[in-house]
Amino acid sequence: MNVRSTKEAIYKRKPDKRPYTPTSDDHYSRLEWLTSEFLPYLKEWEEYVKSCTDKTAREHKRMCIARETIEGLRITVTSFVELVEYIFSNIEGVKIFFSERLTQDPVEAFFGRQRMRGGYATNPTVHNHFYKAQCH
Repeated sequence: MNVRSTKEAIYKRKPDKRPYTPTSDDHYSRLEWLTSEFLPYLKEWEEYVKSCTDKTAREHKRMCIARETIEGLRITVTSFVELVEYIFSNIEGVKIFFSERLTQDPVEAFFGRQRMRGGYATNPTVHNHFYKAQCH
């Protein structure tokens, strides 16, 4: 998923590092793999762990990644696929897409600053957030 240049796939001999382009069937197959194989794999893995009735809760936790991580992966993959499809079908002139340019670091930094301003409030309300962001 993380593509940063037009040459990386050649230099590293990794075809999945090719940039996404609107005319490439390759990028559609990569996006299809994410939705038709990767996401179902996560679900199967989670269901398998739940079906192991002879294990303790602690052993279940060790057998699978955290539920929040799985949900984060689902959201990220679904959003990424929809974004790439949207860009190529709705924005004229886009010839290439580098997925490495996507980041939520500024959003995380903003909410980190909001959390710091909250002092001891570990679960700020919407009102607290808007007050501290001076959006009221």
